[in-house]
Amino acid sequence: MIWNPDKFRRWSGGVYLATAIGMLIAGLTVLQDRLSGLAFAIYWLICMLLTFLSLMIALLDVRAVRRQSRQQQNDLMRQMISNVERARHELLKKPEPPSSNPDAPAE
Repeated sequence: MIWNPDKFRRWSGGVYLATAIGMLIAGLTVLQDRLSGLAFAIYWLICMLLTFLSLMIALLDVRAVRRQSRQQQNDLMRQMISNVERARHELLKKPEPPSSNPDAPAE
């Protein structure tokens, strides 16, 4: 399997976010009466940590997408400049001089 950091980053960010949402729902419904004291603090600290991790991964993903977009724009600009230079070179090509072969018929 080929390693794709974009897919891994998005997948892991989604897992962290889904886990944090699940913990939020469970903490506000099923576990509300069962969590108290230190367990309460640890539970919500883990939930905040997962939320923070998903946010950091999202920011890393935005940075990677911007970098890829900038690279593609630069590549496209280089390609356009190359095509314009090639077309310019073709337009400015001088016609070939008549051959200096004495056996050639005169026009």
